[in-house]
Amino acid sequence: MMQIEWRLEMGAALEPENLVGDITLSEAQTSFGERDTYIDSWLEALITGLQAVQMGQRRCVDIPEEVAALVFTPVDQGVQIAYRTMVLHVESIDELQRAVYVAAQALLQRLATVEGWETNPLLRGIGDFVCQARATSGALDI
Repeated sequence: MMQIEWRLEMGAALEPENLVGDITLSEAQTSFGERDTYIDSWLEALITGLQAVQMGQRRCVDIPEEVAALVFTPVDQGVQIAYRTMVLHVESIDELQRAVYVAAQALLQRLATVEGWETNPLLRGIGDFVCQARATSGALDI
């Protein structure tokens, strides 16, 4: 089962423009991620890649603050996600969608009490994804 785990750095105050922390993507015995990176940028890249593979497209998605991109390749009913020299094999696109949804929803819940988070374009896009996924969640078992 694919999982996306993130942890924000514990600073003085949570700022929507500075969501720095660690993120890890894992599936079975394989995992990769980054430390000291922008969590919202990663989630936005994961959403973009997910949407591409849902349409049957291979997509290379840049993460603005990182040197390497995420590469999403549809494989049978699943998806292959490559980052640097690591590759994750996710059995189904629905499994990827569930993992991205859970991680995105957790971030939005964490930001719920932070004033002005809605003005961050990346966070608005993540919010739109969560709302859309929730609307179609019957098919996904979210």
